[in-house]
Amino acid sequence: MEIRRAECGCVVDRGVRVTPCGDAECLLQGASGSWGRQGSGTSDGATRIGRRMTEERIRENQLRRMAAMQGFHLQKSRRRDRQAPDYGRWCLSNPNRNAVILENADLDEVEAWLNLPWAEKLK
Repeated sequence: MEIRRAECGCVVDRGVRVTPCGDAECLLQGASGSWGRQGSGTSDGATRIGRRMTEERIRENQLRRMAAMQGFHLQKSRRRDRQAPDYGRWCLSNPNRNAVILENADLDEVEAWLNLPWAEKLK
């Protein structure tokens, strides 16, 4: 059996991570650059895509927390059809007033609205 412990503390069995150490950088690319099997052909391109996706998820979660702190609810469209006009778009609502504030918006629009002063939001 090929069970080993990587430098970061992850347990690896036959080139596949079994127990992660919890380090963010390690979770993105693994201790040796890739968690794929040896010779699987995994390149650094996959790691870059994973990192970009992770950064996007971090931004989404930050905006969700920002909206919640201001009393709003931020929700991503559930559409799975990439051709749909609202695929990957966002809806910002006020659950206390049952009102939609932004509909079919992208993250930049949501972030701009959440960063407005309260006086502007009340208009």
